[in-house]
Amino acid sequence: MTRRMLTLAPLALLATAAGSGVIDLKNASSEQVVAAYANAQKERPGRYFGTNKVVAVDVTGVAPAMKPLVDQITKPMIGKLKSFDVCLTAEGVKRPVFEDFNTAGSTCRYARYRQKGSAVDVEMRCTAPNDPNEKTITATGQITAEKSAFDLVASQVGPMPGSQLRIHSHYENSRAGECQPQ
Repeated sequence: MTRRMLTLAPLALLATAAGSGVIDLKNASSEQVVAAYANAQKERPGRYFGTNKVVAVDVTGVAPAMKPLVDQITKPMIGKLKSFDVCLTAEGVKRPVFEDFNTAGSTCRYARYRQKGSAVDVEMRCTAPNDPNEKTITATGQITAEKSAFDLVASQVGPMPGSQLRIHSHYENSRAGECQPQ
């Protein structure tokens, strides 16, 4: 199974690492990050269990009359805990954290991709065909060989003119052992 990122609500990020290396890129393409990642910390193949919890959803710039509808949609998202179980293959660990946000049809660039030791700090900006609004995804956290934790923030122009949507989630995973991809 390949790693797949969900769209903005809720976000999931799969990341664990072993090894060493440093990446410090700005305004980089996915290809540049993938090339740099070859010499950086590597994710350890195996089975991972994890959770993603939406911490906050903020929608600003909406008309007061629309606020109840926005709250009705966003409030149930807050505090939701999603669990996952995934087998990360040896091939899958060759792609860096966040590469899966660069989904089919999207054009993404890394405003920054920093990885030093167990610390990761990433900002990716994406646009998609038929959607002129840029999406920004940031994450800061720690990667170790056996478990990881990240705070993720995704933001984009909201559903109404002049509005802004921001989703903050917290992601954690732990390696549970070996696995066979299906």
